[in-house]
Amino acid sequence: MNSSRDIAVNRQATWRMSGGSFGRDRCALLTIIAANGLCNRLFALHSAAALAADIGHPLRVVWTRNRALGARFEDLFEVPDAFCEIVTLERRVLRLSDRLREEAWRYTRWPPLKRGTSAHDVIALGKQGFDFRQIGQQRNPTLQAFTLFYGRERPFFRFRPVAHLQTRIDAAVPEVDSHIGVHIRRTDHLPSRMYSPNGLFIDAMTRTVETDPEARFFLCTDCPREEVRLSEAFPGRVVTAPKRSLDRGQDTAIEDAVVDLFALSRCNRIIGSLASTFSQAAGRIGEILVTHLSNVDRPPLYWRERDLPRGVTPPD
Repeated sequence: MNSSRDIAVNRQATWRMSGGSFGRDRCALLTIIAANGLCNRLFALHSAAALAADIGHPLRVVWTRNRALGARFEDLFEVPDAFCEIVTLERRVLRLSDRLREEAWRYTRWPPLKRGTSAHDVIALGKQGFDFRQIGQQRNPTLQAFTLFYGRERPFFRFRPVAHLQTRIDAAVPEVDSHIGVHIRRTDHLPSRMYSPNGLFIDAMTRTVETDPEARFFLCTDCPREEVRLSEAFPGRVVTAPKRSLDRGQDTAIEDAVVDLFALSRCNRIIGSLASTFSQAAGRIGEILVTHLSNVDRPPLYWRERDLPRGVTPPD
């Protein structure tokens, strides 16, 4: 049985042998450069797949392995038929020779892998009400993205975890709707650290138990301390999926994140962290309600500590 990686390689070979056309004009290809973390990239791929279908272009996916995400797409998910090619870039080492080699590779492949419209320009165009279908008039359009820029109202794209990860997902939450999902984001996510403190989750979970004495919770968090706190506060009610690493530059950490994400999507609802794409993505995958907890109504969002107002220090 072929692996997802074998399928990706075979599909790329078929694409090149056919002249890069699959029965279409050789230049009619949409390239999406999916950026940032796991769920940001899934959002971008959802939108790109919807857009490619609407403008009638095959979709090429550019997936970068870097310190923010250290796994290949095909090591996490089955390769969808909607993707004609997956290009994996390695950005772990940023030596000048590597950068020059990548630049040469970008322009010698066919069609050339252009930088295209930046992710921040995509956001700005979306706010202006731009109809992204117009890019179908371009020659080999390329977009960088990390948001839901198109097809937001459609059912979320069907990403299928590879078999060994699906087995772990089934083990974490054996029955759909059997648990209430809880997602607590910490580490480098400032909005969650500042506005979604531990106490809000404990209060929400306490109210849930008062309403449903049989309630059980599936907890996802990137903070071991939060896992201990909630397990002690609700003994026998909190289950988690084992973590092998929290370093997102490692493939094992990203595999663990996929298990958490899809197990969370099997819950009957989600209590989530403010402004977390992880909570949002799980809700879209499972088509379930997500409640984002915040101690401030519509707070200002800061993503980097250096952008905080003077005198403001985020919680540890």
